[in-house]
Amino acid sequence: MAEHQAPGRMGVSGSRDACGSPSEKKGAAMLLTSECVLVYDPECKAWTATLPQYGNAATSGSTREEAVRNAMEVLAGEAADLMEEGRPAPRPSHMAEVVMVTANVTDEDFDEMRYMAQARAAETLEVAPSRITALIKAGVLDSKVFGSTRKVSIESVDRYRATPRKAGRPKAASRPA
Repeated sequence: MAEHQAPGRMGVSGSRDACGSPSEKKGAAMLLTSECVLVYDPECKAWTATLPQYGNAATSGSTREEAVRNAMEVLAGEAADLMEEGRPAPRPSHMAEVVMVTANVTDEDFDEMRYMAQARAAETLEVAPSRITALIKAGVLDSKVFGSTRKVSIESVDRYRATPRKAGRPKAASRPA
């Protein structure tokens, strides 16, 4: 992994404690080291640089090098904040990793992704599970069985949620005298 040094304050390193952690050097600067995760977005034609050890602080740049320089400036700001608060530099830690993952999605999997469990539908709509069953039976919510589980269409839940409703039970229709 290439190391980069930020301009300005970051040029002077701090001392190290017995555990090897960087620590504050009185009257001098603080050296912070952090993983920087770089991701290129071809749509925006820009790089995003994220510092996971610092609350996912992020910046960007039109080139990889610019994103790294900007990340060093963000890290320098973190160092200044720590110095101002009189706190030592945290020990660098490994917080990010890039791994390759593979997903095999069948047509049935794709279809099932458009549905949610009845319990989740009840939570989403803030109603009892029995109300979800009643809405399915009434044809208000669309459902489908996957394996042995009946699930509710996310689209129908969103549609129902967007429909204005009055609180309480419907009033009985008045009878003619």
